[in-house]
Amino acid sequence: MFSPNMIFLTLLGFLLGSMMWSYWLGKYLVRRDLRQIGDGNPGAFNLMKTGDIGAAGLGVMLDIGKGVIPTGLAMTFFPVEGWELVPVAIAPIVGHAFSPFLNFKGGKAVAVTGGVHIGLQPAFTLLIGVPLFVLAYRIMNTSGWAVALSMGVLTALQAIFFPSAVLIVIWILNLIIVLYKYRDDLRVPPRLKR
Repeated sequence: MFSPNMIFLTLLGFLLGSMMWSYWLGKYLVRRDLRQIGDGNPGAFNLMKTGDIGAAGLGVMLDIGKGVIPTGLAMTFFPVEGWELVPVAIAPIVGHAFSPFLNFKGGKAVAVTGGVHIGLQPAFTLLIGVPLFVLAYRIMNTSGWAVALSMGVLTALQAIFFPSAVLIVIWILNLIIVLYKYRDDLRVPPRLKR
């Protein structure tokens, strides 16, 4: 029923996603517990707040890589098609958001989300997704609303200009997970930055 490639890449994606590289870099390289910084998120954005640009850059790249590897492999060396792409794409996001290495209290999965979509559709993600994400962060008052706005718009653009039921379902499931992780931010009414 399920292809060996799909099972392998889904398990690989969850394992890679659950590796909390930014948290570990903060703990062992910067000597800071990211859960005690900013919003308490053990991900790359709080690693940036330590001021160690090298560690933060490495953390972002490793977190992006967690998403790129399984989806990139699914699109190239271990072909997975159709609905079997859904668990492969969602596994690293779930692994990061609910990492067993941190008692199932992982990060918010923004960087790994970018990686997943770079692996699936690099041109759409890099040429449209990244600039939209940066713009949303510059204009919205909280990170949660910036993520909600950018991912909501990207889901709509996917549906309108690049219709694919599989990719739309991946975007929707991804959006649900990320919005759940940002639920505290989303309790604050959205406002534009002044």
